[in-house]
Amino acid sequence: MLRNRTISVQIEINPGEILTYNQDYNIKVNVNKTALATYNECNIEISNLNRDVRNNLLSNFTLFQRRVGQTPFVPIRVFIGREGQTPGKADNLRQIFEGYILTCDISPPPEMILTINAGTAVINKTKWNNKFAPKNSRVDAVAKWIADLLGLTPDLTALSPAIAAQTIPNFRWAATYEALITSFMQLNRGTVAVYIDDNRLVVQEFGNISKAHPVYELNSTTSMIGVPSWTEWGAKATALADTPLFMGQGIRIKSEVNPNFPGINTMVINKLGYELTTRDNPWYVHVHAGPSSQVEITQ
Repeated sequence: MLRNRTISVQIEINPGEILTYNQDYNIKVNVNKTALATYNECNIEISNLNRDVRNNLLSNFTLFQRRVGQTPFVPIRVFIGREGQTPGKADNLRQIFEGYILTCDISPPPEMILTINAGTAVINKTKWNNKFAPKNSRVDAVAKWIADLLGLTPDLTALSPAIAAQTIPNFRWAATYEALITSFMQLNRGTVAVYIDDNRLVVQEFGNISKAHPVYELNSTTSMIGVPSWTEWGAKATALADTPLFMGQGIRIKSEVNPNFPGINTMVINKLGYELTTRDNPWYVHVHAGPSSQVEITQ
């Protein structure tokens, strides 16, 4: 039997001062994660916020302030999970988003719903790099150097030894921290994708699977909802939101209804979309996966 679902939105309004909003509030969350994007996006709607907190967020995060670079960098994190043995308390919450608030807006009374738009690692858009990677460094060494600059954990498990050992003679790029990622990817154009997934810097050879998480078998007994289908670029399916799925992970999809999904093809996840609420029906993760170089895709 499934236990009650739990959402926890944490806003670090001041250093060390974290405001937490959970299932006691009417919350809606949409998170979009895509490979090849330098940051993920998150949209959060919260009702019945404290007036002082609401006014503080509204005064500091307008579109105009964002354009002129006057918004502060306030971290925000989203966790999901299930209630534990003690009612009202959650066990094993899993983080699905970590980033910074971009803008805030509010709906008219009586609802007065605060909408928060956030992005991962947006602070990197304004930080300038004045350091240089060591000369004649390997690809994996430069990736770790960039991850260290950005304060991220490098995930290089989807790199083949041949690509990881290639030498970059002179990686000297004086630009924003965000541009470091794009320029590094351009050096390996056509072979490697580089993207940020919350607190990870993922360097992934096209078609390879990240070994940070085991291959997941998605079917009707492991939380899949509805019928999977093929897209122009691979496959898509929907599952319960707290299914342990991650960017770059391997996945096998099996459907009793659609014979095109026998559960034998290993694909790689390249897009995740979370649709969450505390008081309505949606509690979904929409997963998109492409062909993996490890197993030939057959229909």
